[in-house]
Amino acid sequence: MKERKFPKVHIEMDELDFCYNDEYSMSFCSSKRPYRQVTEPTTCRECLIEAMVESVTSSIYAPKGVDTTKLRILVSSSYIGRRERAERKIQKFEDSISRSKKILNFLEEIAGWFPTRVFAVKDEGLNVGNLTSTFLFIGSGRWIRTPYVLSLYTLLIRLGVFHQFDNFRNQTEFLGTCKKIAQRGRAQEENYNQMYSDARSLGNIYQYLYPILKNFQYIFPANSKRRSFEEFWRTRLGIEDLCYNTYRIDNEDLADRLLKAVKKTRMPL
Repeated sequence: MKERKFPKVHIEMDELDFCYNDEYSMSFCSSKRPYRQVTEPTTCRECLIEAMVESVTSSIYAPKGVDTTKLRILVSSSYIGRRERAERKIQKFEDSISRSKKILNFLEEIAGWFPTRVFAVKDEGLNVGNLTSTFLFIGSGRWIRTPYVLSLYTLLIRLGVFHQFDNFRNQTEFLGTCKKIAQRGRAQEENYNQMYSDARSLGNIYQYLYPILKNFQYIFPANSKRRSFEEFWRTRLGIEDLCYNTYRIDNEDLADRLLKAVKKTRMPL
């Protein structure tokens, strides 16, 4: 994947954020120069969502500089150890980022959205001696209309670790790939490695991706944004709950719109 270089971004990471198990460290990036990482890096998708929730709802705890109109996420992976081994890990991570972009752009084309752009970032502020690779994802503002689709976006980024996504060419092959990865996750039910956990999450949502994206404006009308983010503080629900545990959603109108969209939209199988 050949990516244009993005201007320097000041990034801070500590040892707690080093990614030893193919986990991605994510944070939000400012929209104005000088470009900075404006939230603490985290490997927890829910923690990242909380920062956006605080910003959209104008919380007194909201981090300064988070863009609430367009999605800007920094994705990093860092390694300590023998240089040759670390370099191989970094290359593996960069290959995963290429697949992440492919997955996102494929689904964005289905939805008719502006495609996510990915830039290789020159890091500043990192500890000397660490091998790090960082990419900036800039996506449509629709991805931050509701915590549910922001949750989906972060999951799709992490699904880039699966090399099976290298070769799909259409919707049928994409869904077939999702099904195989989900089966792999369920076969490792007792394995709590992040990769297998994400595979199980994919199994709970992949059949809903097409209906949600094709009916996005109906399910998540533009005037519902603030309410949706305010509800997150009560529910703490992500995309898996929206698709797999719909009964837990206390917004009955949203649940009703989702079920109607799923019922009327055929999967391309």
